[in-house]
Amino acid sequence: VMTIRLPETSDRWAAGDRAGYLAVVRGGIRPIVFLLVPAAAGYVLLASPIVRLLLEHGALSSSSASTTAEVLAAFSVGLPAFGVYLFLMNGYQAMQNTRAMFAVYCVENGLNVLLALVLHPILGVRGLGFALALAYMGGTVIAARDVGRRAGGPVELVPALGATLRPLVVMAVPVAVGSWALRGASGVLLGVGRV
Repeated sequence: VMTIRLPETSDRWAAGDRAGYLAVVRGGIRPIVFLLVPAAAGYVLLASPIVRLLLEHGALSSSSASTTAEVLAAFSVGLPAFGVYLFLMNGYQAMQNTRAMFAVYCVENGLNVLLALVLHPILGVRGLGFALALAYMGGTVIAARDVGRRAGGPVELVPALGATLRPLVVMAVPVAVGSWALRGASGVLLGVGRV
């Protein structure tokens, strides 16, 4: 989505078509969310079987695999925000405004460090995963507001997310049921007990 939209956003910005630029940015957010929300849900639900299948047999102990799975699930919570954040960074590139992009990166990284300092003592290494996820969520909101301000209109993150999430709620039920079934079956097939 980012690669496809960058030339169009660049052309619209260079031509002074701010409304067209905003339309492309808004239109790019929806497919990213549409693809990454189910992916994130799948990773959260299947983190343990994935890690056990790929790493537990020789590479990690059962305890280490469990911790790795918990961290993968924590990171996965922020996957949709991460995708939208990167897309908005492309929006800055289309504007040829690397200074603003750098400032947003600094804020996002600062949030990550601050949240890690707060969450690590409470949640252990999982707190680092949640800190990164939350930092990208915050960075996405900041970038969306700034890109919209610079383009002369709101990016409308919340309505875009809401419109995209409605059909995903319907799709989420069979994905969740399938993931839980696969999760249970993987324990039986891999002989690792309940996962």
